[in-house]
Amino acid sequence: MCPESCGVQYHLRNLVDLCPNFSEHSEEKPELVTELYEFLIHEKYSIKKTDLAFGLPCSNRKISQNYVKLAALKMGPCMEFDKKIWKKEINRLQKDLEKLYDRIDDI
Repeated sequence: MCPESCGVQYHLRNLVDLCPNFSEHSEEKPELVTELYEFLIHEKYSIKKTDLAFGLPCSNRKISQNYVKLAALKMGPCMEFDKKIWKKEINRLQKDLEKLYDRIDDI
């Protein structure tokens, strides 16, 4: 699971770096990346458990799209001149998160 996990964490770090809420050497950055990564994994397990209980499956694509948006909101706004980069990184994160969720399902 390492490549998928590393990819998700890499994109989270990139997004945090684009966030103006943190100084360049802020010690909060690694903590936020860890917190957001744990949130994304926890939500996958919560959704999976709920799906099993109620028989309402939700695709990993849909889950990753929804929770990437929540993670981005938790980081705060990006600077206006970084909007295109921000959106590209969000899309990359969503794709890697979907791959990670697929890998989790295969375990």
